[in-house]
Amino acid sequence: MSQDIKIRSYQTGDENEIVPLLQFIFDGWPHFDLHCDPIDFWKWKYLDNPIAKGPITLAIRDEKIVGCYHTIPQKLKVKNKKILWADGVDAAVHPNSRKMGIYNKTLKTTLYNLMNNGIAIWKGVTGNPILIKTLAKRYPYFPKPVITQVRIKNIELHLENQPVTNQLIKKTGFKVLNKLNKIWMSSSTREVRRDKFEIEPISSFSNQIEAFWEQISKHYDCIVERKVDYLNWRYCDPRCGNFIVKQAVEEDIIQGFIVYRINRYNVNYPVGTIVDLMTLPTGIDVAKALVSDAVNYFDKYEVNVCKNLVIKNHPYERVLNGFGFIDSKAKFHLFYKPLIEENELDDLRLSQSSRIHVSYGDTDWI
Repeated sequence: MSQDIKIRSYQTGDENEIVPLLQFIFDGWPHFDLHCDPIDFWKWKYLDNPIAKGPITLAIRDEKIVGCYHTIPQKLKVKNKKILWADGVDAAVHPNSRKMGIYNKTLKTTLYNLMNNGIAIWKGVTGNPILIKTLAKRYPYFPKPVITQVRIKNIELHLENQPVTNQLIKKTGFKVLNKLNKIWMSSSTREVRRDKFEIEPISSFSNQIEAFWEQISKHYDCIVERKVDYLNWRYCDPRCGNFIVKQAVEEDIIQGFIVYRINRYNVNYPVGTIVDLMTLPTGIDVAKALVSDAVNYFDKYEVNVCKNLVIKNHPYERVLNGFGFIDSKAKFHLFYKPLIEENELDDLRLSQSSRIHVSYGDTDWI
């Protein structure tokens, strides 16, 4: 077979080769319980983003796609600026074409195309040990630590279904943290007051969310923009998955919203995730009520493990603590690379944790 590798951008119809490659490499991509064909999911994810179509870089060998690198652009508010950044996702190389530098070639080309398309920052989130080691040598971590919170009802059941190294240490650690959690559970953080607002399910966000966004964005130094078109694409398109979306409303004014779901891809061990949570800084009671709604839903369907993503020491961390969520202590590997001379994220190290927002919805992990 020829050793020549051609690097080019996506062309209409390439998804018919890309999706089978992803399914082969990741053993069943995208690992969600979808109600559509994986190709339709791919089109939703990469062709219909209202922010922009991110560069998709392909590696061709003997006229077949053997490698790919995808991106998802998002609008980001950093201090008083609005910039574009892009998530590098779904990178894959066929085993028969590895050790030929394809990943590095597709990444290099993608970064070049991002810069030419006005993208100021590339970001990458990975749990792959090889990529973690490689990226940690090249790029800095996000300026504030991001933690994964977990709520596990039966630790033994969890360890049976989610094997980890050194289970005894993990089991002991979780038990100690669960004992501490009982203190949280019995405290006032568990109380939920809903005397002034109602929580309602929605099938799509209305234009009212624009006023809420304008109000909430003033309180953050760093946050992915959450306007109506983006939110409806991210959470309300039937191709993206079975998200539950609810909003808190007081006198027809939105006070906050939450997005959560149960991923039943593993039918024997479904996983619950709080995908997005957003309230005004003064709306702690609203945040508690929204989290309570999600937890009640997970409990109703007997979900043993639930997850949440948050900046360490953000007020939401304490809110989630009150409902049995603890810091998993597993490092969340979020890297970034400025593509222009000015590094927009450096100054965030001096910002308060309460002024930076990160959620699972900002990634493609759920």
